[in-house]
Amino acid sequence: METMLKGRAAEEAAIRAAIATNTFLVLTGDTGAGTSALLGRGVEIARAEGFQIARLGALLAAVHRVPGSGGDPLRLRMAVLAVVESLCRRGPVLIAVDDVPEDDREPVALLLFVARRLREHRLSVLLAASGPRACAVAGPGLTVLPVPPLSPAAAAGLVDSLPGAPTGWARAEVLRYAGGNPRALIELTRAVVPAAGAARPSFRLSGELTAGLPEKTRQFLRYASLAAPEDMGTVLAAAGAGLADCRPAEDAGLITVPAGRIVFRHPMVRAISVFSATPEQRREAHRRLAEVLPPGSPSRPWHRLHAADPDAHAASAGDPAAGLGASAAAVEGVARLATGLEAAGLWERAAELSSRPADAARRYGRAATEADRCGDVRWAAHLWQRMTATTGDAAMLSTAYADLGNMAMFRPAAPVLDVVDRLLNTGGDDPGLLAQAARAVLTDGDPADVRRLSTLLAGAAPTADGIGQVRLAFARAVADPAGWTGRHVPLRDSALLRPLPPAAERIRLLCVAGIAWVLDDADIAVDHYRRALDMVSRDESLGVSAIAAVALTEVLFDLGMFDEAAIRLRDAADLVGGNPDSPVRRAVTAQRVTLLTRRGDLDAARALLDTVRADRPDSRLVRCLLHRASGQLAAATGNHGDALDAYLKLFEPGGRPLHYLLSQRSVVELAIAAAESDRRAEAHAVLVAAHARAVRVSPRRAWSWTVALALTSDGPEAEERLRAALADPDAVNRRPYEYARAELCHADLLRSRRRPIRARPMLEHALDAFVRLGAGHDAAAVRERLRAVGIRAQGAADATFTTLTPQRQLIARLAAGGLSNRDIAGRLGLSPRTVGFHLYQIYPALGVARRAQLREVVPA
Repeated sequence: METMLKGRAAEEAAIRAAIATNTFLVLTGDTGAGTSALLGRGVEIARAEGFQIARLGALLAAVHRVPGSGGDPLRLRMAVLAVVESLCRRGPVLIAVDDVPEDDREPVALLLFVARRLREHRLSVLLAASGPRACAVAGPGLTVLPVPPLSPAAAAGLVDSLPGAPTGWARAEVLRYAGGNPRALIELTRAVVPAAGAARPSFRLSGELTAGLPEKTRQFLRYASLAAPEDMGTVLAAAGAGLADCRPAEDAGLITVPAGRIVFRHPMVRAISVFSATPEQRREAHRRLAEVLPPGSPSRPWHRLHAADPDAHAASAGDPAAGLGASAAAVEGVARLATGLEAAGLWERAAELSSRPADAARRYGRAATEADRCGDVRWAAHLWQRMTATTGDAAMLSTAYADLGNMAMFRPAAPVLDVVDRLLNTGGDDPGLLAQAARAVLTDGDPADVRRLSTLLAGAAPTADGIGQVRLAFARAVADPAGWTGRHVPLRDSALLRPLPPAAERIRLLCVAGIAWVLDDADIAVDHYRRALDMVSRDESLGVSAIAAVALTEVLFDLGMFDEAAIRLRDAADLVGGNPDSPVRRAVTAQRVTLLTRRGDLDAARALLDTVRADRPDSRLVRCLLHRASGQLAAATGNHGDALDAYLKLFEPGGRPLHYLLSQRSVVELAIAAAESDRRAEAHAVLVAAHARAVRVSPRRAWSWTVALALTSDGPEAEERLRAALADPDAVNRRPYEYARAELCHADLLRSRRRPIRARPMLEHALDAFVRLGAGHDAAAVRERLRAVGIRAQGAADATFTTLTPQRQLIARLAAGGLSNRDIAGRLGLSPRTVGFHLYQIYPALGVARRAQLREVVPA
């Protein structure tokens, strides 16, 4: 079931909301879309929240045991109503019904009848229907949630998570024929029969689904599968068939024909129709389709190409007309019209058919670029190796390598720098090479590699090319963030912010966003990363979003925008692929732990962190994120010594940073853990050594260093520096969460020195910040401190109380009044377990840690 749920975070969130709000929710989708798996997840969620689970079959069985309930439909409805109402008196109920037939409206009408009459009870209904007509009785009280095909990114992620996941053209064909259907993705991955070289793979599929159809109908389906999305007239003409030949397929529910277009009801029908045929039958279908299409049709060259027999190419290489166009030039012509992984496969095939090494190398380079852009890094690396084995032309290699950005990221930077150095020394001069080196350095972060990048940049020549300028500027920012503004004008005034032509705009957005991130210009970074990721999702450049997704989340953390960070992290699970061992996936998991910890969901954070704790040779950036997440979780659970140990791993002996940028972005948290664990002298020595290595830092980082060093120092001078830093009016807005944490730590130091009066306004300000940001656990910790100094917290928490549902407001008031879970359950008709679940959600929302604190925050 877990595999079928990949890429369904939005649907799962909608199911959680439906269960929490007594909604009648109907999941509709094609067979294999995962509606049953989502229904199963809904049952798990409801059961964990204390719901009784009722199945329609069990309800009907109970009804039939009641005398006089059969026969009359109204009596049946009233009997079901009585049974469900009896269950609702014992506690909340979820009625779950799977596989509602498309032509059977009665289950929906029956349960809608019941739900409308039990609105005052905790009753939710969850149905999985095989088609939208099952909901023809829709009306007030019923919500339909379509379960669409997976996005291209989510589909790729699901395939990559499967055992023996294919790569190269086999992966492209799985994604193409599955059409985003989870079950089809799984079945086609299992059925792949890899082909040698750059030939198209095949699939070991049974023709049982279409075996009972007339031969002419099966031929029509084969032509329609290969012709998609051509119209009915074209397919009929090519297949030599008539309307009567396609009717058996319609009657069998395999296709529909709206407005003269053929639509397959399930992608497996299309795949089976193609791959249960012989190669000769497929080539004949392509040949006939090419003949009936007009000369200007964009599909005609594609069909002519696939009508060719690849094995006959060697004998007909000198005759472009032979083999119906199987020459390298013909394949390249089709490749130029293709997109994504299909284009990568065609460019590879053209390379293998090339007679001149220079042409082969150029085509391998284009294939590698397309594979890398679409996130198939293994295929891109294979194609790059084929290119380097074919040519030594530095200019050609430089152009290709500059576009293989994903192949360089989240891996050791040294090998990438070696390649770039060699190409630059043998005549390569593409600025993209230096941007490639910068991406590798940024996602690894070894300070020694940063120095190597600076050396490479020292010999870089100026360029007038717009995309070359932005790539060079990005490389220089990565190599020397603090010195970038001195070399250029401030980023906000830079010509780099001017849009480039559409073909280059995605690269400009990503480079400028990267510059802004390393320069600590959060506003520009957020804006450009958002726009870049929107563009990525539109053009299916799946792989290039890896560092963008991680970096944008870091900026959102800095700005305290936790809600958007949650959405981005949910989407990142699709964008970065499904392999749980991939470094990007581990980076995103570490960031999810950080978010859960800040929001106070410590059990979920601990469970998630346990999935990535095994020792792995991750990039330095990934290790930094994991050490930080470990420290944050340990601090949140009161293990400040363990937290400090985790943060100290961000620096190596002598203060050398693990990652040249990220290590110093956690120094405030390190200092707080040191203060809380009474190990300030130990931490101070590390920070002093690390600060000495950070020769030039941005103004924002200078503020962090000032706070960290002051928190780990003693004496009035250190306190004065800390007070001056916290008085900086810009710091509150630049890094609101970090500022509030530092303010809280300063208040604790003041309280420990018997100065509670000075600590109170800091605690109140920190509480408002934590509540506003949704940092429930931190807010609860501040409330405890405020109670210790005799203050009942007001303000933001009162406003937060009004955002609770009426039922949760009532539960909070009753619990604050001293009632037990059992007493509250008896009053509200709930189970004690359900009351406990609601309180578990109420505590972090109101910024409290336990029941006794509710009377401090619940308005009178």
